[in-house]
Amino acid sequence: MGPTWKEIKPGYRVSDTGRVQSCVLPGRHPKLGLEWKDLKPHPLKSGHVQVWLSGRDCRYVHALVLEAFVGPCPEGMEACHFPDRNPANNRLDNLRWGTRKENYDDSVKHGTAYLGLVSAKLRGEEHPATKLNEDLVQAAVLLRELGDFGAKSICEFLDLDTKMRGAINGILCGQSWNAVTGLPPYKPKSSKPGRPRRPKETS
Repeated sequence: MGPTWKEIKPGYRVSDTGRVQSCVLPGRHPKLGLEWKDLKPHPLKSGHVQVWLSGRDCRYVHALVLEAFVGPCPEGMEACHFPDRNPANNRLDNLRWGTRKENYDDSVKHGTAYLGLVSAKLRGEEHPATKLNEDLVQAAVLLRELGDFGAKSICEFLDLDTKMRGAINGILCGQSWNAVTGLPPYKPKSSKPGRPRRPKETS
């Protein structure tokens, strides 16, 4: 029995095995053709896979599979890979929407709970002045959730320069890397203008 396909948007479809195809003909004014072709997957350092649908529309394959066959991601949930924790295994039977805690519990059952943290830590040791990457960002968020670590402690654990505390705080507050952390964008509290000052009397 072959894969089952669901339309993502006109000219694009995804299968329950994690394949993404397009029948859009190349050109300045794209048109729909009759032949479906696989889109080239782009693996990330984290192991997750992305594809470009059109223009700047870059999407995670696991999200496309779940959205097409299960429905939109419920608020407060994320994609979970289980029983195979390989983030490149995007078969429908290996995916589900779950909370971040459920995702972590799955990694505990599979014995990979701290592998991401360890690999990120090693990279930090090899490159003390390294810039943040997806693994380090995810590790920082996980440390905050597991032990309520502050930015300074997170920098020490991941062997980051303490000057990165501001960047870590920005991540944890939702000011940056939201696409990776899943945190809501930071919204500053609105401040009401103070009472106008009376002009000074001049003699």
